[in-house]
Amino acid sequence: MNKCADSENSCSYTLYIQNDTEVRREKRKFKSSDEAIRAAMYMNMKETTIHKFVAYKCTKCVYYHIGHTSKLLSEKDRKKAKQFIKYNFIIKQKKNGHDRKH
Repeated sequence: MNKCADSENSCSYTLYIQNDTEVRREKRKFKSSDEAIRAAMYMNMKETTIHKFVAYKCTKCVYYHIGHTSKLLSEKDRKKAKQFIKYNFIIKQKKNGHDRKH
């Protein structure tokens, strides 16, 4: 994970409330849109995810991030994410030579 040069005013933090305290957490940075899309799809396939996650190119740094939208995640979106992750896993296995049947 890389840090932005100006961490105080950077894009690399997300704010949330934990135990009535505001917490800043560094956002994960992805070098490519493909990497960020895979991460967003992974989040979308989780049963606990309520709002749809998307990948986006940051306007303040050279990286991609993921974040949730206000759109509720539908079962169709969740199914699409599961298929995407499964397909990418199979492709990765084939590239690594693990596609042999036993």
